[in-house]
Amino acid sequence: MDDQRVALLPARHRPVLGPFPAVPARVMPVKYHPGHYVRTPGFHWTPDRQDADFRLIDSIAHNPNVTGFVLHLNWAYFERAPGDHTAGFRIVDAYLDRLAPGKHLILHVADRSFGNPTANVYPPYVINNGWVSVKPADQTWPDGLVSVAKTRQATVIDRLIAMSRAYAVRYDGHPRLAMYGLGGPVPHPQLKRWLTESRKAWTTTPLRLCPGETDLPDLFAHATSTVVPGGIAIGGPDPELPLPDVIRAVPANRLFRGEGGPDLRGVVPFVGEVRELGLGNRYTETPGEIFDYFSRRMRCNYMIWLANTHVGGEAQQWPAILAYIDSIRGRITTSRPTLGMWE
Repeated sequence: MDDQRVALLPARHRPVLGPFPAVPARVMPVKYHPGHYVRTPGFHWTPDRQDADFRLIDSIAHNPNVTGFVLHLNWAYFERAPGDHTAGFRIVDAYLDRLAPGKHLILHVADRSFGNPTANVYPPYVINNGWVSVKPADQTWPDGLVSVAKTRQATVIDRLIAMSRAYAVRYDGHPRLAMYGLGGPVPHPQLKRWLTESRKAWTTTPLRLCPGETDLPDLFAHATSTVVPGGIAIGGPDPELPLPDVIRAVPANRLFRGEGGPDLRGVVPFVGEVRELGLGNRYTETPGEIFDYFSRRMRCNYMIWLANTHVGGEAQQWPAILAYIDSIRGRITTSRPTLGMWE
């Protein structure tokens, strides 16, 4: 039974997924919608949050300098039971329908939590199977992390691959969907498998790779050669800080720009993103300083801004960010990457 027919079956009738058979590589034109995107804080969906998001989407509807919106939600909102994506489809459909003509959506699945360890973060079956690591009370994890899915386990990645395939069946051909991504860094052997299998499903929509801190040359080589070429964007979530004299280095960014490996700028797209960290949480930069870093040093093709209203001063909050984007008329690196076919 093929993947599309499987995805349409009720969950109770679906076969157990994985391991996945090899699929011949296909090189097809991939959507390319570079530009400035905006996202709202947090990873939880509520009706009130959707209403606020829609007001933001409406506010940029006629602004030619903002390309689209980023919907970054916890895994729990994309899937409730194994193979049950009904609620997630309903959410994504609503956001795609709300976008004005010419605007695009980046879709991203969070596999970790920085707030409540498990509630509305993971599907119940993931928690019940013991597939979540929760921070012990006597420990401190980086950046306020409190839980993360055990994506080092093949069974967990199998579920994320199955979900990626289901969303690809529904949305890969949607003209307003610009990109699909998974969480933050996961152990690289399993992340490589997720990339390979997902790329076979997302034939016309690029996948976003948010790399971690180790085994980066091997991971980048896989993303640019082993995976069906031309469908991967790399980068995120934060710049190196403070600017211009960096103390908090980001190894993935340095490797991407050719420090310790081939220079990938112009070869595959780079995604620049700033969240609270550069806007007043630990480091306080202006929008101009942040974009100068991503534009000049990383030559980013996609720039994701937090619609910030809660950290930093007026210069770091969304009205000032939007004013800056308008002042540069949405400038971004738009030249097509040389690896693969982009349209």
